[in-house]
Amino acid sequence: MNPISTDGSGINCCYSLFHNSLRVLSPFSPLNVAQTSTPVMETPPQNITILDGKDATLACRAVGAPTPNITWTYQSEFDRGLRFPALLLNPETLEGVDVRGEPQDGRPVDMSGRVQVLEQGDLLIAAVKETDAGGYTCVRANEAGLVTASGYLSVLGVVLTEGRFVSIAVRTQIIQPPVDTRVLLGQTATLQCKVSSDPTVPFKVIWRRNEEEIDTRSSKRISIQDDGTLEITAVRASDVADYTCSVFSPGGNETRSARLSVIELPYAPVNVKAVRLDTRSQRAVNVSWTPGFDGNSPVLKFIVQKREVGDLGPIADPLPTWVTALSNVSADGPRWVLLTALKAAATYQFRVSAVNSVGEGSASKPSNTVALPQEPPSGPPLGFVGSARSQSEIITQWQPPQEELRNGQILGYVIRYRLYGYDTSPWTYQNITNEAQRTYLIKDLITWKDYILQIAAFNNMGAGVYGDSVKIKTKEGGEVAHLISRMSEGVNSRCGLEEIGVRITVGSTEGVFFLLANAVPEAPPSLVRVQAINSTAVEVWWEPPNPQKINGINQGYKLQAWIGDPSTSEHDEVSLTVPPSLMDPLAEQSAVVGGLDKFTEYNVTVLCFTDPGDGRRSPPVTIRTDEDVPAEVGSLHFDDVSDRAVKVLWTPPKQVNGVLRGYQLRYSVKDRPETLLTRNLTEDTLSVMVEHLQATTHYRFEVSAWTNVGLGPPRVATIQSGIEPVLPEPPTKLAVSNIEAFSVVLQFTPGFDGNSSITRWTVEAQTVRNATWFTLSELSDPDATTLTVTGLVPFTQYKLRLTASNVVGPSEPSEPTKEFQTIQAPPAHPPRNVTVRAMSATELRVRWIPLQQVEWFGNPRGYNVSYREVGKPRLHSVYIEDHTANSHVLDKMEEFAPYEIIVQAFNDVGTSLSSPVAVERTRESVPSFGPMNVEANATSSTTIVVRWGDVPKEHQNGLIEGFKVYYGSHARSFQYKNIPSNTTFTTTLTELRKFVQYHIQVLAYTRLGDGALSTPPVRVQTFEDAPGAPSNVSFPDVSLSMARIIWDVPEEPNGEILAYRVSYHLQSASGLNYTREFPPSDRTYRVTELEAEQYYMFSVTAQTRLGWGKTAHALVYTTNNRERPQQPSVPQISRSQVQAEQITFSWTPGRDGFAPLRYYTVQYSENSGPWQTVPERVDPQVTSYTVADLKPFTSYMFRIQATNDIGPSGWSPESSSVQTLPAAPSKGVSSVKVVPITTTSVKVQWEPVEKAHWNGDHQTGGYQIVFQPVSDYPTALQATPKKLVPGITVDQVVLSDLTRDKNYEMVVVPYNSQGSGPPSPPVTVYVGEAVPTGEPREVTGEAVSPTEVRLRWTPPEANQQNGDLLGYKNRDYRRSKHATCRHNDLHSFFPLSPQIFYLMTETSQDIDGGRRVEEELEVVPASYSSHSLVFLDKFTEYRVEILAFNPAGDGPRSAPITIRTLQGLPGPPRNLTFLDITMSSLKVSWKPPKNRNGEIIGYVVTYETAKQNESFSKQVKQKVSGTSLLIQSLEEEITYTFWVRAQTIDLGPPVSGNVTTGPQEGSPMRPKELVITKSVSSVDLHWVNGPSGKGPILGYYIQSQKKGELTVSTGCWVRFPVTDGVKLSLLTKHTPTLIEYRQNYHRYGTPTLSASRFDEKKWQTIIRSSNGPLQEFTISYQNLLPSTSYTFRVITYNKYGISYPSASNEALANAPVVLSSTAEDKEIEVRISVLTPSKLYLEYGYLQQKPFYRQTWFMVTLAAASIVVIIMIIAILCVKSKSYKYKQEAQKTLEESMAMDVDERQDLRMELYRSHRAGSGGATMSAGGCGTLGKRGTLCRKSLHQPPGGPTMLGKSPPRPSPASVAYHSDEESLKGYDENPDDSSVTEKHSEISSTDSQASESENDSERSDPHSFVNHYANINDSLRQSWEKQKPVRNYSSYTDSEPEGSAVMSLNGGQIIMNNMARSRAPLPGFSSFV
Repeated sequence: MNPISTDGSGINCCYSLFHNSLRVLSPFSPLNVAQTSTPVMETPPQNITILDGKDATLACRAVGAPTPNITWTYQSEFDRGLRFPALLLNPETLEGVDVRGEPQDGRPVDMSGRVQVLEQGDLLIAAVKETDAGGYTCVRANEAGLVTASGYLSVLGVVLTEGRFVSIAVRTQIIQPPVDTRVLLGQTATLQCKVSSDPTVPFKVIWRRNEEEIDTRSSKRISIQDDGTLEITAVRASDVADYTCSVFSPGGNETRSARLSVIELPYAPVNVKAVRLDTRSQRAVNVSWTPGFDGNSPVLKFIVQKREVGDLGPIADPLPTWVTALSNVSADGPRWVLLTALKAAATYQFRVSAVNSVGEGSASKPSNTVALPQEPPSGPPLGFVGSARSQSEIITQWQPPQEELRNGQILGYVIRYRLYGYDTSPWTYQNITNEAQRTYLIKDLITWKDYILQIAAFNNMGAGVYGDSVKIKTKEGGEVAHLISRMSEGVNSRCGLEEIGVRITVGSTEGVFFLLANAVPEAPPSLVRVQAINSTAVEVWWEPPNPQKINGINQGYKLQAWIGDPSTSEHDEVSLTVPPSLMDPLAEQSAVVGGLDKFTEYNVTVLCFTDPGDGRRSPPVTIRTDEDVPAEVGSLHFDDVSDRAVKVLWTPPKQVNGVLRGYQLRYSVKDRPETLLTRNLTEDTLSVMVEHLQATTHYRFEVSAWTNVGLGPPRVATIQSGIEPVLPEPPTKLAVSNIEAFSVVLQFTPGFDGNSSITRWTVEAQTVRNATWFTLSELSDPDATTLTVTGLVPFTQYKLRLTASNVVGPSEPSEPTKEFQTIQAPPAHPPRNVTVRAMSATELRVRWIPLQQVEWFGNPRGYNVSYREVGKPRLHSVYIEDHTANSHVLDKMEEFAPYEIIVQAFNDVGTSLSSPVAVERTRESVPSFGPMNVEANATSSTTIVVRWGDVPKEHQNGLIEGFKVYYGSHARSFQYKNIPSNTTFTTTLTELRKFVQYHIQVLAYTRLGDGALSTPPVRVQTFEDAPGAPSNVSFPDVSLSMARIIWDVPEEPNGEILAYRVSYHLQSASGLNYTREFPPSDRTYRVTELEAEQYYMFSVTAQTRLGWGKTAHALVYTTNNRERPQQPSVPQISRSQVQAEQITFSWTPGRDGFAPLRYYTVQYSENSGPWQTVPERVDPQVTSYTVADLKPFTSYMFRIQATNDIGPSGWSPESSSVQTLPAAPSKGVSSVKVVPITTTSVKVQWEPVEKAHWNGDHQTGGYQIVFQPVSDYPTALQATPKKLVPGITVDQVVLSDLTRDKNYEMVVVPYNSQGSGPPSPPVTVYVGEAVPTGEPREVTGEAVSPTEVRLRWTPPEANQQNGDLLGYKNRDYRRSKHATCRHNDLHSFFPLSPQIFYLMTETSQDIDGGRRVEEELEVVPASYSSHSLVFLDKFTEYRVEILAFNPAGDGPRSAPITIRTLQGLPGPPRNLTFLDITMSSLKVSWKPPKNRNGEIIGYVVTYETAKQNESFSKQVKQKVSGTSLLIQSLEEEITYTFWVRAQTIDLGPPVSGNVTTGPQEGSPMRPKELVITKSVSSVDLHWVNGPSGKGPILGYYIQSQKKGELTVSTGCWVRFPVTDGVKLSLLTKHTPTLIEYRQNYHRYGTPTLSASRFDEKKWQTIIRSSNGPLQEFTISYQNLLPSTSYTFRVITYNKYGISYPSASNEALANAPVVLSSTAEDKEIEVRISVLTPSKLYLEYGYLQQKPFYRQTWFMVTLAAASIVVIIMIIAILCVKSKSYKYKQEAQKTLEESMAMDVDERQDLRMELYRSHRAGSGGATMSAGGCGTLGKRGTLCRKSLHQPPGGPTMLGKSPPRPSPASVAYHSDEESLKGYDENPDDSSVTEKHSEISSTDSQASESENDSERSDPHSFVNHYANINDSLRQSWEKQKPVRNYSSYTDSEPEGSAVMSLNGGQIIMNNMARSRAPLPGFSSFV
């Protein structure tokens, strides 16, 4: 441009280049050159008419300087325009209308929504409506002025229809035209053609197909809907065409077209051929094909599948046996593919299928078969492991190669091996030609050497690939194998040899052959030299053997001293173990062997030993120890003792310790050393006569032996000359003092020494557990009076006795001491055989043998387990408060750390010594701490370099195998990178998100899993970079000429967003882009002046500091008729797209609703359940999708939803149900436990996997047990041996033939034909020890005492002990304790110890409520076969079980046996209480003893007065069976002492208590003012209650006493208000009293008259009420005896006791009043007697009328009826039995008469005659009594028993008397005559019982006691037994007899309700019945 001038003003156009593209900044920009100008309107608004729904633009463009601004106003109407709407059709026809003038009353246009001002000032109205019509004025103004212009917008239209103009508001048009549509074959196609028109204007829609009009009548599949939509159902290929929709209407015509395409699945390819390529490098097959029809949808890809064909050729199988080889072969490439991932020695077929947008079509026919040749196996066998079996053998084990790597049929295996490190040495090969073999034993190897082993499989083509090398070391030992035969007689077994025995019988000779593999050093030490140091020690020198012949690690040397030949000796005498020299292992070593016998010849050998055992011994070297002095002579005694001489005798010493040279005799007078004489004797002299002694003098003799070294110790004895020695007397007065734990001082007085000195004191002891006396110690001190006794057991009860011995012999034992108990001491020793086994990474199990009861030395408390980590000083302790415990699990230990453990026992006073240290390492675990020093640095926008250090050693917890670097941001989940190396400490993280802060942590892992993450996380941010594409681009507002775009911040901003750039262009013309930039806060842009109904492509880009980023593209269609999209088609699923965990499906999109799709939403339904939404939004450009993370073998359905800017469509029709394929198990097993069952086998147990987790393939399911020995360099579990267990419900398996003394790791993996599931966590178990599988046998037990049981048993079978139990069963017990056999198992020395469990099952004791009956436990050593359980409860039943245990655990228990201890004395009864205490009685009760100790057979109750009293003191004993006793007839207010003892085998200790009769503490006060009155039928008592005491009154005792008296003292006046009927008698106990009456006062004083004696009867309780307080009581005469004098008193009681009785004087007055008294104030007792009426009065006196049952008419009627009934019964019985009885009696008489002799018959006749004479006496009943009747008509009562010598009733009965001669009695007496047990031989009573001269009063009294006169029942025989028994108790039964004239044999005695009736069964006989007045 030239220099600017004012002429340069104008409109200029400027273009700018930006980023190499043309960008229009402003098409027309005014240029004002340094001056202002008035706006000039260049393009004013125009009058326009437009149909509704279209966009309208009103121009208003002006120029000026500066650029004028713009304002739009709106006027709703013009007068002329509204009057002539038809003229508006053409604005040019408007005449006289000024539309450019300034409008009136205009208002500003609202710029919002559809209305906006463009940059040039134009007004845009989108989608105009009828309300938008009106005038619009624009004003352009600047500083220089303004200009205005107006235009009119008309939305009205006028059409000519039916010959007239019609105004319309909407033009007829197609608002939703048809669009190109693709429809699946068989689906329904819809082509829309929606019309918009004025309702008053008709229109017509015509559809054409390829220019031919469609006739809907020609096909039912085609129809046109009301809205113009064309619908074609079941579309097919013939429906493909171009379809046109035409609308004809007066309001406008329009035509739109679209194409309908019918798509379907592609056809199957054809001509599929397979050709094998002949290449050596790879197995390859070329598969080619020819595509079929594409289904009107381009083929997207091809899928190639293969299958293996068996030897029988292809089999038609509909199951999915085909495997997809390639799933994404491009459709644009060649029509062939080369397949290489094939197996050798396999025959294949192939097929191909095509995939288009619809889905996968049918597969082609299978190709020709292609056979691939065999090849050597390309993979090694799996799980190749091995272990040393001996010093020259290695056992190996493996599994076949993977099936796909076998390349043919495996024919066998090749194992090669060589020494480790000798890489140039050739391999040694071993061929295994058995394909099924899985193990192989490699022999003849070198001892204690490392070998490298490899294995390969071979087939017909040769050997395959060798696997990784396995390094194995042979065991220690020699190289010579011996075969020896041991015959049945037996020979000594060899030490240090492992035996494999086979028993062979040849004829009668049986032998056992053992292959002895010498597993020890093969060479002995050399140059052995020995020299004696002294008499008990020698020094030995030797040189070590050749190291090559040690065959292992030299553990040391054994120096053995033998007496005799070592080859024939069973054991060595002394053995010493010496460690090897650490400074120079090859240098000569020496050691001193001590503890040898003196002057003894030894053969000394030296051997070297390793872990497996002892090596060969060196040749023996003979050496003799030095000479020494001899021991004491054997014995010393005397003979031929006289006054002057004595013979001394002795025996040689037991240990000469050299060459015996002689003896020395020394003697002297006792206590006079100056008289000492010495005599030396030869070695063969054993006696000597000593003469010239002094008479009766005590001499001291000493005898010593001597050798070359000198004299030995002397043996001393004292004797008195002239007196023959005799046995001594026992000591006396034994006492103990200074009692310690192990010793006590015994004091005593020596007895007579027997005329010789005491040579030995023998102390014997007896304990509570051992009733027999045993020798405790022997001491030699002739003059001792105190002895210190040692060897006692602490905390034990002892009795001691002492025996004195002299030269003659021992005395009798002394009397024992009193029982004493030693004090407590720390336990005798620590627990033995402490073993430790690792249970887990944090747990160690410690086992030990518990101490025996006698070893605790006190009250046992428990055990202290102390442990510490090796190398650390801190010691931890765990106290176990259970002295029977034998194991404990230490937890919270450090992982994979070695620990030292010791165990101590402790009791109340201290702790034992510590056990030997046991060392064990916890098991491996995951690291407990993260790596140290983690650093991270960003190196770019997508990479970070991470560095770290190692995990602290104490936290590694195992062998670190690698590291994992975890990284992630807050927005996304973490991921990790694995570094499978423990030596790599740096890595680079790539493909990171840009400008994101990452949190980085590192962890280490072992083979057991991941450890802890490093802390704290390291934070680092990646570098900034260009941003990603903006997200969520959409168009919420779109019209025909406008679109508004919105977007969000990019999901990956990669930095700070600085700006956005929006570009757009027509999709069909992308040459010119329109671009605009926006600040980061703006995320919306409205674009106008777009072309209607066109597709525009918009692009949005974000910018950071590093530039513009990725672009987001979005398509938009300019229209006013956008709507939601049409739903997609049904999802199509092909079989090849179905996998176990994912399914791929495709679909055909529907119409987009004129708004391009933004995304699809996928939902799925699992097993017809609820619909679940896939979170991912699916790209709208794709038509297939893969849903992952599905469940295997599960049915799924899918549906899809499309979403555009308007919203989501409806859901597509759901797909058909498709089931995913089966898969490997998805869940692992749980609760895996491994239990050793033998020394080489274990049982693996687990919880099976539920059926639901087998993922559809449970038929082929099972479990795979993977196991391997744990080593420092463990093998991956995938390469370890496996055992397959088919069946999904199996929960255990036994693994056998494992290597002993190894820790094995076990993993259980579920599997099926689809693969393996998750493995279980590894479980570690020690193989080599197992719990015993057998229980102790022949368990028996017997009770020894009430507290002891003796048990006996036999150990388990040897093959059930499960362990190399050297110390228990495998040892020859005939050997001595010095045997030195050694095994390679340290645990072999752990004995199989028995445990005894016993449980109380039934006891005679009362168990406390809080006490639980628990099982007790005792542990005894393995050598025991019997044991005593002591301190048991007496007479208690115990269930006893015994088990054996070893370090592995407890074996099974034996069958329980039941034992009951013997009975003992019971304990004292409990809770002695006294109840119901009255003045003279009480009830004593108690509970059984807590410790019954047997069967309680009763109790003995003893009581006596606490203070002696001559009148009534006595001791009473009574034995009872219950637990209570009622005591009566006690003295009132007297204290008694009671003792109660229980009895079993004897009486036990008593329980005692005192009680006083009468009131107790808390009892109520006595009643007051007792008043007695009589009535017609009762005695009435009235009183006033006193205080109730501590409790309320519960009731009263009403007591009576017969014949009351008044006892007074002289000189007292008392007032007695006496009532009628109350008799007052005054009486003193000793003298009569003179009574003086003065008015109501009576005085008694000097006795001048005599009176009746004092009655001593006790008070009787009439009734005990319990209904609370009373003030009166009525006693009926029915409760008293008739005609008897009674005295009464009242006693109150509450729960505490009774009151004092009511005072007798209160019964006569309101209060006693003493009018005068003498100097003597004595107690006055007043008794009032009440006389009860007679019985006659009681019966008739107060009754006005007799009861009906006592009326005569009733009694007569009843008697008659009874007689009739009885006679009828008798008659019937007589008729029935008459004939039979006659025959029986006649026969009996005939037989008796025939058997009698003449004399007997005469005697019989005489007896019959006498009986007839006796019976004819009328009323005379017997010879000794008279039958006189009394006043009341009572018969004479006779004795019930016949007097001695009386006649016997054998003859006929006397003649029946007449009725007048029989007297009858009253009903009461008749009833009294009934006898419950009548005797038919006698009908009399004793004369002493009833007298005929009894007075009437006596009769009345007795009758009143026996019956109730008003009882109807008592008048007749209907009485019960209890009432009858009560009569019998009161008085003997009176027996009345009736007489008949019938014969005895014809009479019958019947009992009727206790009475007796004698009836005659003979003809014409009658018998009177007692109680009735006449005969029938």
